[in-house]
Amino acid sequence: KSADGDVVIYLLREGSDGDSTIIINVPVEPVLRAYIEDFESIQRDGPSACWDLLYDLADPPDIDLREHGKRAKVIVGDSTEISGELLFASNDVLLLWQGDKPFAWDDKGAGIKPVAPRDINQIKISTGTSFWRALGFGAGGGFFLGLGGISWLDELDEDSEDPKNFTFRQYATVMGITTGIGLVGGAVYGAARGSEDEYDVWFDLAKYDRHLKKVRKKCLFRKAPPPEFRDYYDPGVRK
Repeated sequence: KSADGDVVIYLLREGSDGDSTIIINVPVEPVLRAYIEDFESIQRDGPSACWDLLYDLADPPDIDLREHGKRAKVIVGDSTEISGELLFASNDVLLLWQGDKPFAWDDKGAGIKPVAPRDINQIKISTGTSFWRALGFGAGGGFFLGLGGISWLDELDEDSEDPKNFTFRQYATVMGITTGIGLVGGAVYGAARGSEDEYDVWFDLAKYDRHLKKVRKKCLFRKAPPPEFRDYYDPGVRK
């Protein structure tokens, strides 16, 4: 703190022509501190930083953050398997979180596993879509389709010159047909979809690039990595 009560921040910039000195008033300091310390919670839980107080010290970050990353198994070499939560994927590195608890800033160094794309044979990502889950969605969709069909038939019947007054048995038949169609559709989808997405890389960076966008969508950080991840980049893989 300066003699007049302001807070002076010195930013040391690597690779730049000079450092920066920023002076902020005392009420802003705890807001900026809280934003830095609680960045992950701010991004996940919805509350935003007080940008008006922070002025140009902090812009909304270019980091798209999910609640959790998908679980993945990465096969490197011939058969070595590395499992964890997908944190971030780029041309340089694939980061997995292997901690016992959900990823958090204060223990980030305890469970991050970097994998070089050039070492990857295959990536298997859990989708959470099991056969039985797909079956349940199919049955539910068929049931609601049946309700809509019955409503539509009733409207047509009321507007006709010779109403048929459908019986309960006829309604049940319509519901049975649509639910059955939904079950079949769910079974086909569940069998075809499976519970995992598999991406064959075969130690080929070009193949890794083709799958990168799909893999990144399932990471905890989907756009840009936090600066704290810089230590895990492998500059020898690709620039």
